[in-house]
Amino acid sequence: MNGPKAHHFFAQFHLGAWAEKSDGKIPTYKMQDGAIRFSRRNPKGTGFEYKLYSLEDVPPEEREKIETEFFNRHVDNNAAPVYQKILAQGQLSPDERARWVRYLMAQRARTPDMVKHVKDMVDRGIHELCEEHNDRYQIARANSKGPLPATVHEWFDL
Repeated sequence: MNGPKAHHFFAQFHLGAWAEKSDGKIPTYKMQDGAIRFSRRNPKGTGFEYKLYSLEDVPPEEREKIETEFFNRHVDNNAAPVYQKILAQGQLSPDERARWVRYLMAQRARTPDMVKHVKDMVDRGIHELCEEHNDRYQIARANSKGPLPATVHEWFDL
């Protein structure tokens, strides 16, 4: 199982609040060819980016786990009933408040811009660490009995 490729940065249950009762679709606007285009989509068809949270260099069955195991299972599925209770103006329990706060906090972390920012920070950090430790690696490489890649970057296959 490879999992979903459309990773929602805005939960479908939340988008559904704006859906028209007649067709279950929401209005969407998109800049295309220098013009703003209007369309109507169901919540599953908007608020996502393909493979936004996909993990590379892991077995195929693990690649979509951030979307399926974390955001879907632990964040969105736990927040959806709380959202309905909020809309009904119900009193939230401490557990429900915690689930809602987790959902709200996840909203900032799951946007395409934030995901790119975090990936860039990790990449920079890895490269900085490789540079910082390259001298020590060169000493270890010189003392090694077997062949080793020329640099730390190559050793990590970066």
